[in-house]
Amino acid sequence: MKLNSWPVLVGTAVLVTAGVVIGIMFRLGSFKDVEIQHDQTIKTFHLLSRDHLGPYHKIAEVISEVETWARANGEPCLLTFGEYKDNPDTTDEDRLRSRGGCLLPSLEAVKALEGKIPEGMSLSSHTIENSLIAIFDGSPAIAPSKVYPEVFERMEQLGMSPAGSIFEIYEVLSSTEGRTKYIFSVEDLRRGK
Repeated sequence: MKLNSWPVLVGTAVLVTAGVVIGIMFRLGSFKDVEIQHDQTIKTFHLLSRDHLGPYHKIAEVISEVETWARANGEPCLLTFGEYKDNPDTTDEDRLRSRGGCLLPSLEAVKALEGKIPEGMSLSSHTIENSLIAIFDGSPAIAPSKVYPEVFERMEQLGMSPAGSIFEIYEVLSSTEGRTKYIFSVEDLRRGK
C-alpha cells in the first residue's frame, strides 16, 4: 500500500509554518505581560530631538540619527524616545506628527549641548502630570496590537480619556532584549482632571 504524499507534504508545511509563526511571536514578546499603572506624579523630560512627519514606523531613522549625533558629541543617550502626537486612526499617514531622539538625564545635560546642536534638532523639556504608564519587555513593533489596546481598555475602566501625545521611552537591556515604557497623558473624566 502506497502512502499518498500530498497530505504528508501539506501537513508538514502547516507544522513548519506554525512553528515559524510561534517562534516569531515569542521573539517579539507576544506572550509577555504588559504592566500598567496610574501615575499622578509630575514628570519632566529633557529632550534632544528631531521632528518627523509621516508614518510612525519610519521614526526609527530619526531616532538613530539623533542618537548617533549625541554620542559623537559626548552625550551617551542611554534612553531614546518617540513622541506620537496624532491618532493614526483619524489622521492620514503622511500627516502624522512625531518627534524622536534622546532622553537627556538632566538639565545640566541640556545646557552642555546648547549652542552645539545641528540645524533641525532641538532641545526642549516636556512635563506630564497625570498618566497611565505601561511597561513592556517585548518589541515596540507590536505595541499597536498588544500594548495600546490594553492601555485604552484600562483607561476606559478608570473613567479616563487621552489628553495629549504618547511617549515611548526605549531602553536597551542587552543585545537581544529591550524594555519600552509607554506614557499616556490622561484626563480623569469623573473629576475633569
